[in-house]
Amino acid sequence: MIKKILFLVTATLLSGCKSTPQESSASACNSFDSCIESISNRVHENAKWICDQHSNDKKIRINVLVSRSGQLELVKITHASPDEEFNLAAIKAVQDSAPFNEVAQMSDSEYQDASDIVFTFVGNITND
Repeated sequence: MIKKILFLVTATLLSGCKSTPQESSASACNSFDSCIESISNRVHENAKWICDQHSNDKKIRINVLVSRSGQLELVKITHASPDEEFNLAAIKAVQDSAPFNEVAQMSDSEYQDASDIVFTFVGNITND
């Protein structure tokens, strides 16, 4: 018997002020990779707060379960930053980016792979 392994998409958002925004329209989603990129870009756009000095060296990991229609079914912190404000801002970035309508355009097997997403938010990294 073969065990099915869920593919977890990790969208690592590092130093958000340094990246260039890209097209994030769900209508531009024409492959699994472009759908995931669209979701990641939208969350990234909603996470501009990571550029602020108070977010230096903070990290949070959030697990998100997405329904077939793109609605958030579960948003759960799996690794919290010690800064509650940073944590809440990361959750808000994910929630404000929903629904993830891109998943409705995926095949059933692609949806199985994309329904469990892990977002990792890392604040500004200092070189002290």
